[in-house]
Amino acid sequence: PGSGKGFVSGELFGIPKKVNVSAHGLKVVNQDKELTRMLNKYGFGTDLDDMPEELFKQLTDPDYEDYSGLRGRAKELTKERQKMYMNGRLGMIIDGTGHKFQKIQTRKKELEEIGYDCYMVFVNTSLEVALKRNSERNRKLPEDLLTKSWKDVQNNLGKFQGLFSGNFAVVDNSKFLSEK
Repeated sequence: PGSGKGFVSGELFGIPKKVNVSAHGLKVVNQDKELTRMLNKYGFGTDLDDMPEELFKQLTDPDYEDYSGLRGRAKELTKERQKMYMNGRLGMIIDGTGHKFQKIQTRKKELEEIGYDCYMVFVNTSLEVALKRNSERNRKLPEDLLTKSWKDVQNNLGKFQGLFSGNFAVVDNSKFLSEK
């Protein structure tokens, strides 16, 4: 969170801000966009860090006793969209946080089994920069959640290099990149 994945993929692949298709026809898969749309639609807003803790858990924590199912529904819709893209063998950019190595490893294997070539662009930034960007964006995450996720992603960097050997690039986005 806060590394600038969306910005970097938009610049690399020519994705306009309000569209989920690149200039080359690649479809973007990003559950955060679905979650943001739903949070706004139902009047919750996107500043998750400023929400009362109980409301945050209701919206995002499937283990919470009074869970609303909102985040789960956003994941389901995103998964359905990705399946449609896969069934049509459409090119995809999967925009997500690499904090769960096993999930990405499984997804990569599934995609390769049906004929996809898989590459990873790892957008890296310092924790300080990620925290600063998080505080400046509309959909703010709680600082402790962002920190844990950032640490998990950093611990997976070497594993991703091995998994995507030859098809792996790191983009250092610790400073704001220009279009160039």
